[in-house]
Amino acid sequence: MTSKKSRVILSIKRSYCLDCGWTASTELHSRRELSTLAIEHAVEHDHDIDSEIICNLSSIRPTIEHPDEAMLN
Repeated sequence: MTSKKSRVILSIKRSYCLDCGWTASTELHSRRELSTLAIEHAVEHDHDIDSEIICNLSSIRPTIEHPDEAMLN
């Protein structure tokens, strides 16, 4: 059995309005949904939107291959 290491990057993106208190993040929405929400808010209210990465965690996880797969390599 062999193990490989894979890097997992977790980040939370937050979009927020520069004109009012509107905010949304990838904690509750996918990145696509977040973009759609930000565009809708900007268009509906004629407000400016900015975004930032508020949490960027990187970890290394060992990945263990199935014994049969290791024999094939």
